Order: sequence, then structure tokens, then C-alpha cells
Amino acid sequence: MEENEKVMKEGKINFISKEGNIEESAGRRKFYLTLEEPIREYERRMLCDSDCPFTLPMYFLAVEDSVMVFYDFTGYLPLREYMKKTTFCNPPVRETQKIISDALAVLTKILECMKGMESYLFYPERFSNHLDAIFMHMGTGQIAFAFYPNDRPELTLQSRIIQMTEEINKLYQDTETKQYLQKYIELIHMKNPGLDGMIVLLGTIQREVSYIYWNPKDFRGPEHNEEPSDKPEIDKSIKVVILKTVGMQGFFGIGLISIYLSHRLELMSFAGLTMLVVAVDLWILRRFSGRKKGRI
Repeated sequence: MEENEKVMKEGKINFISKEGNIEESAGRRKFYLTLEEPIREYERRMLCDSDCPFTLPMYFLAVEDSVMVFYDFTGYLPLREYMKKTTFCNPPVRETQKIISDALAVLTKILECMKGMESYLFYPERFSNHLDAIFMHMGTGQIAFAFYPNDRPELTLQSRIIQMTEEINKLYQDTETKQYLQKYIELIHMKNPGLDGMIVLLGTIQREVSYIYWNPKDFRGPEHNEEPSDKPEIDKSIKVVILKTVGMQGFFGIGLISIYLSHRLELMSFAGLTMLVVAVDLWILRRFSGRKKGRI
């Protein structure tokens, strides 16, 4: 890490098999290198003019038989450097969850970025997914590719993503993060998914991590962290009110049924008595309800 930072400070950046030069101009930070590999004309136009959110802004300058390529990485950090800054050995449990979640989230962003680039006619077989070509914006967490012609055209997309995941895995030092990344690689081999399927697999592993490390206290507001000391007394009062209410309802109900079955009152008189009982019942319920609210 110190060696790579030194290279950055000296105005150089390691980029796949090349070394780029860093320049500061017009308030922007760029690195440039010579490109011998061909970039198609429509790709150049898209990279320069489309404002694709998934790639670093690029500029091209023809120099004799080669092309000088400028990448604007203002606000971005090479992903390799970001990962080295955010990992450490033997983290505490809560930090372990954070590191695992961060690793899986970054990998998901990379694959979603590759998927999103297809909307701009940049297909995965056309560009390199080497870790050196992936950058993270330190303000938004957004992933962007420094578009570079595919340096491993003989490999399938699945193989290239597995290699990239293995490279990421080497950057993490805690055992559990490495185990989850290795599990992801094994699932790819087992299920043989496409790019969409690989994104779904990552989502499944992320949910598994959240279940394993789930802590109810993390989802409760500070006002709920401590239970009121009089909660048992409140619960008891509520139960008493409920029992009294139910008992009273039963008493009134049984009384009305008994009078009705005894045929002691005419229908109109019984109806009047019923309305009176209902009115009294409602008044009592309101009294209980007000007492209940006052005690809570």
C-alpha cells in the first residue's frame, strides 16, 4: 500500500501493464498513457460525449502511430487503494460485519456497473475488468471504469469475474470476509450463471450476512434502548381494565338475555331497556378508556 501511495505521490499510477502519468490542470486530476490497442470510433464518441456515469471521462490525442488517452479521475480513488485503506487484521465482531458487507456491496456495484455500461453500447467483452481499471468516487461511493480494451479476450466473462473476485479476496485480511468471497466463487462454479445471475447470488449472500449478524438493538431508536421501570405495573393495570370491561359486558349481556327469555316485558319495553343498558354501557366504557389512557 505504501509503495502504491508513493507511486501516486510521484505523479505516476500503475495501470494494468502500463504506467500512467498524473497531471493537474484546470482544477482537474487526470492520468494519461499511450494506447496501442484499438478503440472503436463509436466507443470514442460515447466515452467523450455521452457523459456515461459508469466510466471515467476520457479524452484522446493522436500521436504518430499511437493514441494518447487521458482519464479524468477527479474525486475518484483506485479501487485497490480504497480496499487497502478499509481492511485490517482481526477486526471486532461489529467491524467484521461492516467489512464483509462493504466487500460484497463493492463487488455488487462493480457488476451492476458492468451491466449498466451495456446501455451505452459498452459490452463486457470489449473492456477490461482488471482491478486497476476500477475506481470509486470517495464522495458518493459510485464505481466507474477507466475504459481499456479487454486485456484477456481469450477468457469468458465468467472466468474474468472469478479472477477479479480472487484478486479482491487477496486484498482482505480477515478470515470471514475471505470465506464469503470464496463462497461466492464456488457458487458461480456450481450454478454457472450469467451476469444477472451473479448479481442475484451476491444479493443472496448479503441477506445471509445480515441475518447472521442481525442485532435487534441496531434497529431500535435510542428512546427504546431502555425499557421504562414501571412497564410491568402499566401492563398489569391495562389487564385489570380489560378484565373489568369484559366482565361488565358479559353481565349486561346475560341480564338482557334472561329478561328476554322470561317474557316479563313487552317488546317495546324490552327495546327501551336495551337502549338504556347500551347507553350506560357506553358511558362506563368511556370512563375505563379515559382511566386507561391516564395510566399509560
